[in-house]
Amino acid sequence: MLGVILQHWYSYHSQKVMSYPYPKVGRSGMYSGKSLSKLCKDDVIWVVEGDLGKPTTFTLVDCFKYSDTEYPPFAPDYSKFNKRVLGDKSLLSGSYSLNLADKWFAELHSRFIRKRKFFNLLTPEPGIIEGLCHVSGIKF
Repeated sequence: MLGVILQHWYSYHSQKVMSYPYPKVGRSGMYSGKSLSKLCKDDVIWVVEGDLGKPTTFTLVDCFKYSDTEYPPFAPDYSKFNKRVLGDKSLLSGSYSLNLADKWFAELHSRFIRKRKFFNLLTPEPGIIEGLCHVSGIKF
């Protein structure tokens, strides 16, 4: 039997764009306007949040395994999205501050956050995945 390759995804929650911090209540989840056709059950989704500060402070706020998808209609504030990906629970024990002095996060920031790429496959970026695992203490 062939083993399943666990994919890792990065998602960004901007307090400036969404007008609120990443929700901590209920199920883990992220809204998306992308099709995400390569997203598979149990893929790992890492959620980084940027706050309203100047300069922006970045925090790892969630990590979950994809388990379900919701589709519109959503509340009016979410009408631009075509799906919400969900996890059963967060794998994090808290939130973790991220530092641009760390090479892996500087790479994530320059290649994804600064280019407004808000939901992307990270599997081809092993250094970033290792950094996220290290800062969070999660082992896969």
